[in-house]
Amino acid sequence: MKIKTKNKIVDVIINEIENQFEKFNTTYIDSHLKRTSGEYKGINLTTIFKKYIGYSPSMFNVYAKDGYKMIIERNKTPGQFYLTIEKDGKPTRLTFIVKGNDDGKLRVVNVDRIEEIFTENTNKEKIELIYNKLSFDRLKIGNREYTGVDVGSLIDKYKIDGDIISFVSDDGYNISFEKNPYLRSAIIEKGKRTLMGLNLKLGNWVKYVNKISGKSREIVFKL
Repeated sequence: MKIKTKNKIVDVIINEIENQFEKFNTTYIDSHLKRTSGEYKGINLTTIFKKYIGYSPSMFNVYAKDGYKMIIERNKTPGQFYLTIEKDGKPTRLTFIVKGNDDGKLRVVNVDRIEEIFTENTNKEKIELIYNKLSFDRLKIGNREYTGVDVGSLIDKYKIDGDIISFVSDDGYNISFEKNPYLRSAIIEKGKRTLMGLNLKLGNWVKYVNKISGKSREIVFKL
């Protein structure tokens, strides 16, 4: 695993720090809205940050090896950040979780790297769209067909730039995906405005999306 800051990139060799890992229990609400508990073996991410870069970033991205990315803001994400290698006594791929937070979506499996976030463009061009007046398409996922706004077509039409696209829900939850391949077979479902797609895991579906944000342009839904 790697940690990338403004000035350097460092390698974190998990085997070399495994003696600092601890076992702990935590619970969360899974994608089926059931409370799930488990015993994990892991290390507090603050410990890793201080050891390898000397401080704890206030904002960072956690990347999986398949390109999936999650944005973490300390002041908006209650709980303790951990990297884990074991659940209920069984080895797992390196996984980012948030101990003491009920949101089961706050996890990244098969972590590849963590990148500090430095600054964000707060002067993005804003495009306001009336959600209920958009065109809706159909997408079959598994055995079920859903109706919603085609995400790929929307970001192409309004030139939402960047390889990474962020989605923000009504409650401020923020999640990001690479445009290709994750958003090319995805919709924002009619009704609850749920982001879903063929290449998105069920646990990463997000309800009540109100903003789609790129590098310099963003779409804001008006209800």
